[in-house]
Amino acid sequence: RKTWPVRPDRPAFARPARGNAPALVDGEGLVLVINTSAGSGDQAQEVQAQLGRDLPAAKVVLCGPQDDVSDCLAEAARSATVLGVMGGDGTVNCAAGIALDAGLPLAVFPGGTLNHFAGEVGICSVDDVVDALRAGSAVEVTVGSAAPDGDDLYFLTTFALGVYPEPVRLREKHAKRWGKGPSMAWAMAKVMRRAAPGFLDVTADPRTRW
Repeated sequence: RKTWPVRPDRPAFARPARGNAPALVDGEGLVLVINTSAGSGDQAQEVQAQLGRDLPAAKVVLCGPQDDVSDCLAEAARSATVLGVMGGDGTVNCAAGIALDAGLPLAVFPGGTLNHFAGEVGICSVDDVVDALRAGSAVEVTVGSAAPDGDDLYFLTTFALGVYPEPVRLREKHAKRWGKGPSMAWAMAKVMRRAAPGFLDVTADPRTRW
């Protein structure tokens, strides 16, 4: 932690929502999908137990390695008043797209490795989410799309182009066996050994940049 300090607690940077989110005093209407294959796997039982105490009417769905996260989230959205998600950036991005299409508020539980998005909206713990759900407190965020038509490939914090996605793909392939840090170091060494410098043209809104 001397070289990589813990994220400081801070207020949300997002603006208050224009519409009021429903107040789920006992959790009725919340369907939380936990991706146990992501960083949240070790916390799944702990979060289930806490919701059982604090929001007893909430429903928790565990999405394991054999399940498709998108399918789990889409099924949850059909019966939810508020869609909940706990997992890494990819899981949260997927949930954001499904919540957007269904017109549902999204409750993001911090359960990834770094919790970038949760931290930006002021969520540092499960207690923070529980308090927000009970009070019907929400913030409004801008959702980006990496698709040409803007109707797919949603993202909330960042997305990467160029060389970076390849080592991430290799890291995820080997992380369970070697651990995330060693897997990323190996992946970076492998990719950078054969990578060549160059420029990537990107068209966005609607200017072309490189």
